[in-house]
Amino acid sequence: MLLRPSHTVGAVLGIDDWNDLGCWKEDYDIPLDGYCFFGEDTFGTQFCMDVRENIHWFEPETGTFEWIAETVPSFARWVMHDIDYVTGRTVLGQWEREHGPLPAGHRLFPKIPFVCGGEFTSSNLASCSDVDSMRFRGALARQIRDLEDGQKIVLRVTK
Repeated sequence: MLLRPSHTVGAVLGIDDWNDLGCWKEDYDIPLDGYCFFGEDTFGTQFCMDVRENIHWFEPETGTFEWIAETVPSFARWVMHDIDYVTGRTVLGQWEREHGPLPAGHRLFPKIPFVCGGEFTSSNLASCSDVDSMRFRGALARQIRDLEDGQKIVLRVTK
């Protein structure tokens, strides 16, 4: 799990740079300016705070939010309640035993997107820049938003 620093440190973008519209948010066609994204799990699922300081989980492949907590202490309790699931640390540990340390500024990116049935296993994961991962997933979220479950999709990669 990554909690972003206040300022960029090497390859790890700080909160201001990560939340800049031009970084990755513009790749989603939903309003994200009312959210401060401050951390993420191993796979790039984002943790963010809204203007009322409620904390949410942002699913990057679908562009959807899930409410988590009203306060930072309750968020911390939520994380600790099921830390392996929330952070992805078990899968990260297996991936790192096979491939070496995940570089700073990278997340584990699914070769087959999770929303398309990809598994949370090291064989379905590759290291990817956190920004590139979010941009790809923003394009994915735009393309599948209005589809029904089980409908076939054709992904268009434009960058």
